[in-house]
Amino acid sequence: MISDALRADLAPNGRLRAGVNHANTVIATKDAVTGELRGVSVDLVRELARRLEVPLELTGYDYSGGIVEALLDGTIDVGGIAGGAGSGREDALDFTGGYLQLEVTFIAGPSSMEVILEVDKRGGLFTEGRDAFNRFVVDFSNFQQVDWEGHLHNVVAQMSQRRGIF
Repeated sequence: MISDALRADLAPNGRLRAGVNHANTVIATKDAVTGELRGVSVDLVRELARRLEVPLELTGYDYSGGIVEALLDGTIDVGGIAGGAGSGREDALDFTGGYLQLEVTFIAGPSSMEVILEVDKRGGLFTEGRDAFNRFVVDFSNFQQVDWEGHLHNVVAQMSQRRGIF
Protein backbone atom coordinates (compact mmCIF):
# COMPACT_ATOMS: atom_id res chain seq x y z
CA MET A 1 0.00 0.00 0.00
CA ILE A 2 1.36 3.40 -0.99
CA SER A 3 1.10 6.09 1.67
CA ASP A 4 -0.65 9.36 0.95
CA ALA A 5 2.60 11.20 1.75
CA LEU A 6 4.54 9.23 -0.87
CA ARG A 7 1.76 9.72 -3.42
CA ALA A 8 1.75 13.46 -2.74
CA ASP A 9 5.56 13.62 -3.02
CA LEU A 10 5.76 11.75 -6.34
CA ALA A 11 2.53 13.03 -7.92
CA PRO A 12 1.81 16.40 -6.28
CA ASN A 13 -0.77 17.40 -8.91
CA GLY A 14 -2.78 14.18 -8.61
CA ARG A 15 -1.14 12.67 -11.69
CA LEU A 16 2.35 11.32 -12.34
CA ARG A 17 4.10 13.58 -14.86
CA ALA A 18 6.99 11.47 -16.17
CA GLY A 19 9.78 12.18 -18.65
CA VAL A 20 11.28 9.46 -20.84
CA ASN A 21 14.46 9.74 -22.91
CA HIS A 22 13.62 8.04 -26.22
CA ALA A 23 17.02 8.84 -27.73
CA ASN A 24 18.53 6.00 -25.69
CA THR A 25 16.87 3.07 -27.47
CA VAL A 26 17.98 0.56 -24.85
CA ILE A 27 15.47 2.10 -22.43
CA ALA A 28 12.82 3.69 -24.70
CA THR A 29 11.81 4.34 -28.29
CA LYS A 30 9.35 6.66 -29.99
CA ASP A 31 7.36 5.31 -32.92
CA ALA A 32 8.10 7.54 -35.93
CA VAL A 33 4.53 7.28 -37.24
CA THR A 34 2.32 7.24 -34.13
CA GLY A 35 4.64 8.98 -31.66
CA GLU A 36 3.92 6.22 -29.12
CA LEU A 37 6.62 5.79 -26.49
CA ARG A 38 7.66 2.22 -25.64
CA GLY A 39 10.35 0.48 -23.65
CA VAL A 40 11.73 -0.15 -20.21
CA SER A 41 11.39 3.42 -18.93
CA VAL A 42 7.81 3.64 -20.15
CA ASP A 43 6.92 0.35 -18.46
CA LEU A 44 8.51 1.51 -15.20
CA VAL A 45 6.62 4.80 -14.98
CA ARG A 46 3.35 3.10 -16.01
CA GLU A 47 3.81 0.64 -13.16
CA LEU A 48 4.69 3.46 -10.76
CA ALA A 49 1.54 5.39 -11.73
CA ARG A 50 -0.54 2.22 -11.35
CA ARG A 51 0.85 1.59 -7.86
CA LEU A 52 0.36 5.22 -6.89
CA GLU A 53 -3.21 4.93 -8.23
CA VAL A 54 -2.87 8.12 -10.27
CA PRO A 55 -3.11 8.83 -14.02
CA LEU A 56 0.12 8.97 -16.01
CA GLU A 57 1.12 11.98 -18.10
CA LEU A 58 4.05 10.84 -20.25
CA THR A 59 6.40 13.21 -22.10
CA GLY A 60 9.17 12.08 -24.45
CA TYR A 61 12.55 13.81 -24.70
CA ASP A 62 15.24 13.32 -27.31
CA TYR A 63 18.10 13.94 -24.87
CA SER A 64 18.59 13.52 -21.13
CA GLY A 65 19.28 17.23 -20.65
CA GLY A 66 15.64 17.92 -21.55
CA ILE A 67 14.54 15.68 -18.71
CA VAL A 68 16.90 17.42 -16.28
CA GLU A 69 15.55 20.83 -17.32
CA ALA A 70 11.94 19.64 -16.95
CA LEU A 71 12.65 18.18 -13.50
CA LEU A 72 14.32 21.40 -12.37
CA ASP A 73 11.55 23.67 -13.63
CA GLY A 74 8.78 21.41 -12.28
CA THR A 75 7.31 20.46 -15.66
CA ILE A 76 7.62 16.76 -14.75
CA ASP A 77 7.66 14.93 -11.43
CA VAL A 78 9.91 11.96 -12.29
CA GLY A 79 12.31 11.10 -15.07
CA GLY A 80 15.02 8.62 -15.88
CA ILE A 81 18.50 9.90 -16.64
CA ALA A 82 21.75 8.01 -16.94
CA GLY A 83 24.44 8.58 -14.38
CA GLY A 84 22.33 9.45 -11.37
CA ALA A 85 24.36 9.80 -8.22
CA GLY A 86 27.85 11.04 -9.02
CA SER A 87 26.63 13.09 -11.98
CA GLY A 88 27.07 16.42 -10.19
CA ARG A 89 23.31 17.00 -9.97
CA GLU A 90 22.78 15.65 -6.44
CA ASP A 91 22.25 19.10 -4.95
CA ALA A 92 19.33 19.83 -7.27
CA LEU A 93 17.74 16.40 -7.84
CA ASP A 94 16.99 13.26 -5.84
CA PHE A 95 18.18 9.94 -7.28
CA THR A 96 17.31 6.32 -6.72
CA GLY A 97 19.71 3.50 -7.41
CA GLY A 98 20.06 2.45 -11.02
CA TYR A 99 17.42 0.05 -12.28
CA LEU A 100 19.60 -1.86 -14.68
CA GLN A 101 23.17 -2.43 -15.70
CA LEU A 102 24.02 -3.72 -19.15
CA GLU A 103 27.33 -5.55 -19.44
CA VAL A 104 28.67 -6.35 -22.91
CA THR A 105 31.43 -8.79 -23.81
CA PHE A 106 32.94 -9.03 -27.29
CA ILE A 107 34.78 -12.15 -28.47
CA ALA A 108 36.34 -11.45 -31.86
CA GLY A 109 37.37 -14.05 -34.42
CA PRO A 110 38.73 -13.71 -37.95
CA SER A 111 35.34 -13.50 -39.69
CA SER A 112 32.86 -12.71 -36.92
CA MET A 113 32.41 -11.48 -33.40
CA GLU A 114 30.23 -12.94 -30.67
CA VAL A 115 28.45 -10.36 -28.51
CA ILE A 116 27.32 -11.47 -25.08
CA LEU A 117 24.88 -9.30 -23.14
CA GLU A 118 24.11 -9.54 -19.45
CA VAL A 119 21.52 -7.33 -17.84
CA ASP A 120 21.73 -7.02 -14.07
CA LYS A 121 18.72 -5.63 -12.31
CA ARG A 122 19.13 -4.87 -8.65
CA GLY A 123 16.27 -5.40 -6.28
CA GLY A 124 14.58 -2.24 -5.16
CA LEU A 125 11.46 -0.60 -3.81
CA PHE A 126 9.12 -2.44 -6.17
CA THR A 127 11.06 -5.49 -7.40
CA GLU A 128 13.57 -8.18 -6.61
CA GLY A 129 16.92 -8.50 -8.39
CA ARG A 130 17.36 -10.63 -11.52
CA ASP A 131 19.87 -11.31 -14.28
CA ALA A 132 19.26 -12.06 -17.95
CA PHE A 133 21.67 -13.18 -20.66
CA ASN A 134 21.64 -13.24 -24.45
CA ARG A 135 24.16 -13.46 -27.24
CA PHE A 136 24.35 -12.93 -30.96
CA VAL A 137 26.98 -13.14 -33.69
CA VAL A 138 28.13 -10.23 -35.84
CA ASP A 139 29.26 -11.44 -39.25
CA PHE A 140 31.98 -9.08 -40.49
CA SER A 141 31.02 -9.70 -44.14
CA ASN A 142 27.57 -8.09 -43.83
CA PHE A 143 27.54 -6.06 -40.60
CA GLN A 144 26.87 -2.80 -42.45
CA GLN A 145 23.54 -4.11 -43.77
CA VAL A 146 22.12 -4.72 -40.29
CA ASP A 147 19.97 -2.22 -38.38
CA TRP A 148 21.98 -2.57 -35.14
CA GLU A 149 19.87 -0.13 -33.18
CA GLY A 150 16.72 -2.11 -33.96
CA HIS A 151 18.48 -5.43 -33.45
CA LEU A 152 19.85 -4.47 -30.03
CA HIS A 153 16.47 -3.10 -28.98
CA ASN A 154 14.83 -6.42 -29.93
CA VAL A 155 17.49 -8.48 -28.13
CA VAL A 156 17.08 -6.48 -24.90
CA ALA A 157 13.27 -6.64 -25.21
CA GLN A 158 13.44 -10.43 -25.59
CA MET A 159 15.70 -10.65 -22.54
CA SER A 160 13.28 -8.61 -20.47
CA GLN A 161 10.22 -10.60 -21.55
CA ARG A 162 11.84 -13.99 -20.95
CA ARG A 163 13.16 -13.17 -17.51
CA GLY A 164 10.75 -10.47 -16.32
CA ILE A 165 13.65 -8.06 -15.91
CA PHE A 166 11.64 -4.88 -16.41
